[in-house]
Amino acid sequence: MLEKRPYCTYKPNKPLDKVSSFRPISLLSCVSKVLEKIIAKRIMWFVLKNQHISNNQVAFKAGQGTIDALLHFELYLATALSYKNHTEVLSLDFEKAFDRIGVHVVLRQLNKWRVGKKVYAFVKSFLTKRTFRVKINGKYSDRTSLYNGIPQGSPISVVFFIIAFDEISKILQKYQLHHSIYADDVLIFSKNNGLLESQHKFSKILDDIAVWSEGSGASISYEKCNIIHICRKKNYPDYDFIYNNVVIKNVKQLKILGITFNKTLNFKQHCLDLRKKLNSRLNIIKYLTSKNSRIHTESLINVTRSLILGVIDYGLSIYGQCAKTTRRLVITSYHTAIRRSLRAFPTTPIKNLLAESGLPSIDERFKQSTLRLIPKLYLTKNSILHKDVKNVITKKRVMKRPSAIFNALQQAKEIDIFCKPTINIQFLLRNFLITLNRAQIL
Repeated sequence: MLEKRPYCTYKPNKPLDKVSSFRPISLLSCVSKVLEKIIAKRIMWFVLKNQHISNNQVAFKAGQGTIDALLHFELYLATALSYKNHTEVLSLDFEKAFDRIGVHVVLRQLNKWRVGKKVYAFVKSFLTKRTFRVKINGKYSDRTSLYNGIPQGSPISVVFFIIAFDEISKILQKYQLHHSIYADDVLIFSKNNGLLESQHKFSKILDDIAVWSEGSGASISYEKCNIIHICRKKNYPDYDFIYNNVVIKNVKQLKILGITFNKTLNFKQHCLDLRKKLNSRLNIIKYLTSKNSRIHTESLINVTRSLILGVIDYGLSIYGQCAKTTRRLVITSYHTAIRRSLRAFPTTPIKNLLAESGLPSIDERFKQSTLRLIPKLYLTKNSILHKDVKNVITKKRVMKRPSAIFNALQQAKEIDIFCKPTINIQFLLRNFLITLNRAQIL
């Protein structure tokens, strides 16, 4: 169990002639994986029950994911734009966080949380005195000891990582700033009256993280960190953030957990990037629908649903509220894929294509994805997202720039799903009572 055989996977869009372009993944035995899954579930149950992990960390938690962090971040930006506030966003990039985080940080956290002695002994044995060897052309290298880092490829590795990385959240909570963390992706954002004020706060945060990094092994790659200023002004000056003689670039758009946010929050750049991705996948459908192909139409539609619609669905409830002209950037590639799958003529009306394929339009899909947010928002286990929902419900002032959470709650009202504070215990979801009109069900 303590010796691993790493398998190197290639990182996309990286040079093949560099060792840093490959990610080592540990190949472990099946018996070891079963045992580690049992221990991982036990540790996560203990940690979440006692609320040791910060709610700002949404990675590797049941019922939570990237969409939770994106909904909270997008609501914050939409509220700031509605009230004509300025928002400064700092994105931190940790260099090889999995490979460099110290084993002692995990053990220190577990000891502080008073985890069971047997579990602690297992974790200590699992993380210390590890060795590995690499196999190239059928030959093994010499055994090498591994003194730092968390082994990738193990079911329990992600649990250890968020336990160690929770200290970052504790540092950020000292300042009056909002932040979201997904694994090692840290996002800090704040409303400010001036650029100097936010940069002063960011400098203090980076100082504290630098002190923590010296003792933990993790290190920030300042060259890959970015800062973006979001406001309604078109010609707002961009100033780079200089920290310890290193320039942190002030960018016009920033990709956060798969969605590109720009300065005015119109998602035009995200739709442009999405169109490039769809066009590359469209080549697969073009090949499958060539003259010599005998693939059935239903199979081609299923391929379109998974390859094209699956990519569009991610974050659609957030970026789908952009302008119609911006949304057309994505719609064109989607309609082309459907037309190819049905082997239809170029002059075939779009309504006929959608009816024949059984696939929804982008507008219909946007409404469906917004409706899917309703049970997630009401049943969320994340207290931060729950607080956001409560604020949107109780807020009387209408937002000029509606958020995805606001749109979901508005649709809930349209289909007679009401949410109001209650003290009774009938269908109680946190502090809310949901009443559904039976006529809508029948």
